[in-house]
Amino acid sequence: RLEQESTAERYTDDGGEITFTVDAAGLIDGSPEKTIRITNRMLRTTVLIRDAILRKPISDKGVSLFNMNGDCIAQWTSSGNPHELNGLEPGDYRITMAGAAKEMIITVTDQAEIQTFEFNIITNGSLIGLSIAGAVLIGAGVFTVIHATRKRGKKQTVRR
Repeated sequence: RLEQESTAERYTDDGGEITFTVDAAGLIDGSPEKTIRITNRMLRTTVLIRDAILRKPISDKGVSLFNMNGDCIAQWTSSGNPHELNGLEPGDYRITMAGAAKEMIITVTDQAEIQTFEFNIITNGSLIGLSIAGAVLIGAGVFTVIHATRKRGKKQTVRR
């Protein structure tokens, strides 16, 4: 029986017990040799800060990651690209961004694949974009009503 007792910092063994038998002739499971592969891995996580309306990545914003005890685990400035957080323990974490009223809770699980989280927030840029789009739609609606009214006015004939 072969079992890994420890790993390098922030790495996790892939678990499981490896069992084999060495007989009196020195054969391992009936063969003169046996290859044993032990894999260690690190939990890998990425966080992308994105505008909730425009769906564009956000740069130059201070971001913090806290465990559920309120301890700050990591801080970084958003770059417009996913930020890598490697070696987190499985569990829940809280992400906050400077100037944002919203926070996000993420759950990191024990898995080999990269876990990707998107923190979507409404920015001043998206609010301005919404305001402009709303004004354009209202303007188009008013134009349509005026145009339809004028067309109707030309078609009407009054009989006396």
